[in-house]
Amino acid sequence: MKGQARGQISLDLMMAVLVSIIVIGTLLVVVENVQASYEDMFIENQLKKIASESAAFVTSTNAMGDVRFTAELKVPKVQHGETKQAPAVTIDGDTITVSISIGGKDFGRSSHFSKPATATVAFDNATERLVVNNIV
Repeated sequence: MKGQARGQISLDLMMAVLVSIIVIGTLLVVVENVQASYEDMFIENQLKKIASESAAFVTSTNAMGDVRFTAELKVPKVQHGETKQAPAVTIDGDTITVSISIGGKDFGRSSHFSKPATATVAFDNATERLVVNNIV
């Protein structure tokens, strides 16, 4: 009888250790997925902010009216971990799109703007500035 009880305790202990390992492994996978989702949301939120602030900047030039002006906005870099990377900015009609590729994933956000009829909007890659020129 004593031999069976000792063997049963060893079996119970092995099962408890096995279940503990499975539970810990599952929790680690869940935490890793949550962290990856958080990082993706952080990047998306940065792009959304950049796109909406850039569109608001261009739209605010409507207040200048029919005067000759040049307005510039420095587009901020997107932070990912310890590094910062400049996003790609494209202008298509009345839409500004800010996009970036990080870790093999592509992210992008767009926002609409209005501008004076005689104004042009462009992004200068060399200076990383959004430029609005009004040539009356």
